[in-house]
Amino acid sequence: MAAGGAGQLRIGSIGAALNSVTPKLVRGLLGALPGLAVRVTQLDTPVQLVALRANEIDLAVVRAAGPASGIVLADLFCEPMVLALPARHRLAAKSVLSAADLRDERFVLWPRTTSPLFHDQVMDYCARAGFVPRTAMEGADIETQLGLVSAGIGVSPQPASFADLGRKGVTFRPLHEAPHSTVQLAWLQASPPPHLAVALSAARAAGVREP
Repeated sequence: MAAGGAGQLRIGSIGAALNSVTPKLVRGLLGALPGLAVRVTQLDTPVQLVALRANEIDLAVVRAAGPASGIVLADLFCEPMVLALPARHRLAAKSVLSAADLRDERFVLWPRTTSPLFHDQVMDYCARAGFVPRTAMEGADIETQLGLVSAGIGVSPQPASFADLGRKGVTFRPLHEAPHSTVQLAWLQASPPPHLAVALSAARAAGVREP
């Protein structure tokens, strides 16, 4: 208790970060503060910002959050958009895909309410190639979306960290001139969590960048 390790830290995290930075962040916190109780909840970015203001979480791992009143955002790392497609899809034979390659494909997308900026990046990426993507279905989570891709329902642009999931029947390919999105750490400016400095140090140790 004297060392500041006792207590609880409530962390929200987007799903993609649960495959990358969040577990490393938690390990770093527990290594520095063995008595700290850490609770992690998977939440979409807009929900996390609401949860911060409602004092339901102390720290948030979010994606591409725009300026938000009363909330501090620290950039951690950027990752490119890649394409998830059925393993036997004709485009899987190519090592790198362009936006033009996707013109005639059906898309499995995140709802815009879940990830507004990423959704808009997909639309803009296709618009630069002169087409509007045909939406076959939307999925509320990555498991649903990759299941739909595996079943041949469509292709799905995703943050690159989801490629580490290794979903059977799904392959991932890089996209030429793909947009990038930034994963960030967020907290309330008026009441930063007591272990914020340790959390930022753990983020650096995880190989991410503190601004």
